[in-house]
Amino acid sequence: MKPFINKEEIKKALKDAIDEINRFGLERDIYFIIVGGASLVVKYGLSRTTSDIDVMVRPYVGGLGDILGRRGMQIVSEGIMNLHPDYESRIELFYRDGRVHVFILSPYDIAISKISRGFDKDINDIIESDIIHHIDINRLKELYFESVGYWLGYEERFRWAWEDFERAYNAKFGTSFQSSDDTGNES
Repeated sequence: MKPFINKEEIKKALKDAIDEINRFGLERDIYFIIVGGASLVVKYGLSRTTSDIDVMVRPYVGGLGDILGRRGMQIVSEGIMNLHPDYESRIELFYRDGRVHVFILSPYDIAISKISRGFDKDINDIIESDIIHHIDINRLKELYFESVGYWLGYEERFRWAWEDFERAYNAKFGTSFQSSDDTGNES
């Protein structure tokens, strides 16, 4: 499958999948939450390509993986994502057609999930997209460190990922974060 270049290609893939799903006459609503790079491309102007569209799906519906997979999408589990425990209270409606509702993580939750991975590519996605202008950095830090206790893995790794993000942010914008402890509270 060729990579998705822009927001229109991602929207078309979603619309085609939803059209096929709706042809089956759903008896209940299905909820997709777009996560990862695709969410940054469609909502926050990230200008890099993405090879797939990652979505979380609720509730379970058998056969969705085939329909989505043919269009470059893959179902991801909440269990592989590092998210804030109340991320669902901040999701934003992106598109609705019939009984299929498509949401995007909030800017804070996209940033949390990307930063926590600790990869330069993911941190750059946050720094280089418009999302950075939709978040208060101190609030992001607060939410990020509230989340760490809910994730499996070494806490230092998540702290180091945050420090890498701070360095990239400071290099890009020539500013530094306020002095805070690891919970986001002023020192």
